[in-house]
Amino acid sequence: MPLDEMNENKELYFCGELDHSKLPLVMSLAADVFSAEAVSIYKSQFDGSERLMIRTNTVRIDTQMGSDSLVSGLPGSTVSEATGYLQAFSKLLSDSKIKHKFELYDHATQLIVEFGH
Repeated sequence: MPLDEMNENKELYFCGELDHSKLPLVMSLAADVFSAEAVSIYKSQFDGSERLMIRTNTVRIDTQMGSDSLVSGLPGSTVSEATGYLQAFSKLLSDSKIKHKFELYDHATQLIVEFGH
């Protein structure tokens, strides 16, 4: 059975790491993949830290600042859609020499695909 059929109507999980030292460039690259309206920067009123947020109808990705900037979310409604988004974003990040690692898991927490630079 194809992965998309196995994961139909099931949540996919995404995690990884992303270098935030070039946050404006990362935001621009994310806008190229997801759309400018879907990408924003959230600035904490508590400590002033910033995090990248990506929101579409089917994608929700958040970054968390720290020594290893973590990324998590629900990247798409199907395996092929999620893989497409992450692969396109990973390619742009790699081309720009931005360190990152993305892992996509199915609803049973089995690793489906991994991208990184």
